[in-house]
Amino acid sequence: MIGISKLYCGTVEPSDALRYGRKSSELPSHLLQFSKDKRPVVVWNITRRCNLKCIHCYAQAKDQVFDNELTTDEGKNLIDDLSQYKVPVLLLSGGEPTIRKDLPELAAYAIEKGMRAVISTNGTLITQEMARVLKDIGLSYVGISLDGMEKIHDRFRGVKGAYRAALEGIKNCQKSRIYLTFLKIWIFQGHVFITLSMPAAGQNSWKKI
Repeated sequence: MIGISKLYCGTVEPSDALRYGRKSSELPSHLLQFSKDKRPVVVWNITRRCNLKCIHCYAQAKDQVFDNELTTDEGKNLIDDLSQYKVPVLLLSGGEPTIRKDLPELAAYAIEKGMRAVISTNGTLITQEMARVLKDIGLSYVGISLDGMEKIHDRFRGVKGAYRAALEGIKNCQKSRIYLTFLKIWIFQGHVFITLSMPAAGQNSWKKI
């Protein structure tokens, strides 16, 4: 499988794998597919709770407390197991991962254990303070998805104002210089337009296919 950022933005060159080596522990996240040891990237849905009502939700998430989720200590035990298996990247998702108050603690613990920690979020709850905390603990990047322009995005996400709140979260990440990826796809007059973010500087790469 070829990552879409590689295909359309030319962000990976064949020489990159040679430059960085082939061990997953030494490779940047976007080059892990070239590693020799092929350790898995693990996605942990740390909660089913979510503040939105996305029509495409695969987790059957709701804005309520679920009593069968791992505690902070149980989560750290899981991270210990993943570390022993030498998992290179732990992606924290949900539900909405930023709802969990211990998200920074869990991410920091994963980093302490030698993993890269990343989060996949709707972006609506990332305040300036949260962005600073995530930056300080060494989060590798934040991934935020946009489903279209405001009207379309809000319809997909089931909550009016979700688009503007996500943009505010993106801005807060950029202000804290967090490596940020976000994907926007929409169709106009038969053309598919894809927007892929660049690192924290806030510049975007626009492609039409």
